[in-house]
Amino acid sequence: MIFDQFGEQHVSRRRRASPLKSARRPPSSYDASFSQKVWPRDRSRPSLFAHENKPRRPKGSGFSIPLSWVKNIAIAAGLLVIGIVGPNWESISEWVKPREVSPLSLQDTNAPFVLREARFEFSSSPLDFEEQIQAIEGLQLDLTEPFTWTEYTVQRGDTISGIAARYSLSMDTIIAFNDLREAWNLRIGRTLRIPNMNGIPYTVQRNDNISSISSRMSAPVNAILDANSLQSDTIRPGDVLFIPGARMDAGEFRRAIRREQPAPARPMIRPVPGRLTSSYGWRLDPVNPRSGTTRFHHGIDLIGNAGDPIKAAMRGTVLNIDHNPNLGNFIILGHGEYQTLYAHLSAFSVKIADTVEQGQEIGKIGSTGYTTGPHLHFEVFRRGNRVNPLEVLR
Repeated sequence: MIFDQFGEQHVSRRRRASPLKSARRPPSSYDASFSQKVWPRDRSRPSLFAHENKPRRPKGSGFSIPLSWVKNIAIAAGLLVIGIVGPNWESISEWVKPREVSPLSLQDTNAPFVLREARFEFSSSPLDFEEQIQAIEGLQLDLTEPFTWTEYTVQRGDTISGIAARYSLSMDTIIAFNDLREAWNLRIGRTLRIPNMNGIPYTVQRNDNISSISSRMSAPVNAILDANSLQSDTIRPGDVLFIPGARMDAGEFRRAIRREQPAPARPMIRPVPGRLTSSYGWRLDPVNPRSGTTRFHHGIDLIGNAGDPIKAAMRGTVLNIDHNPNLGNFIILGHGEYQTLYAHLSAFSVKIADTVEQGQEIGKIGSTGYTTGPHLHFEVFRRGNRVNPLEVLR
């Protein structure tokens, strides 16, 4: 029996005949015939002990972590993530979710058109023509550009709707901004102010403030301040503000664009037979033309001799007889929707409240007031607005 280097005893359990009991073999052959091979061990033979059947794990120099540690680390990491993400979920979700792209951000700023988000659809109920126009013309307000305006001279064939479409504005913006009471009756050569955005002017009243105006006109306070270049919300009665995006009162708009039954064409006669020496419109100062000063002539001048009779252009009533440094002696007659003015008279042939017939003498030609010589200055008003007398004279 021999012990190996591990101190284990290895003895074969196989029963063999003891050589000591064999009579056939001499004692000298004991060592030679002893067949137990106990050293070195034969590794090809199975071990008699259970632990000898298991392969030995090779010794290594690497670091290993127990599985329980890995589980604990994973749980701790999960709790840490929940603790950070939970209280800040709203801000994190806003950052993570896809951003919405506004259609306005896709438009080409150099394109000849503007992308709009709003659209107009006709309702099933019938609308007045004017109401349909107002609904169609509800353009969006661009608050990113400063408020400015330009001038436009009315050409032959122009209409308010055509001018508004040309400048991408609503009709009531042009009507209100130019105080047009008869928008359908545009005179050729008239100068209109064209704003660069939709809106209407507003005259500040007593006890008004920016907030009340904003609420009444449905316009943002900042838009009113920016459009009028106001550094503060301090305003005074009498100030005229432009209110971006505001609209005219519907009744006023209808009255401005609705054409009444036209009066008979050219209902007036010439008050004097003399030739026309100065027309309606802009002209150089006739008294001092070398100064280069231009003035708007609100009527026409008809030549005549001092003392020639002046006749009423229409049947009417004498409304006023007066004198001022510019017109000299003048008479105003009322004819229903029309009024006529006769100026530079040398004498009067009627008195206030007299009723006169068409062609009846009312005064004499003179050169009173601001004038270069004897003539009649003749003006015509229709519903309070001056019109070109040549458009109503026969």
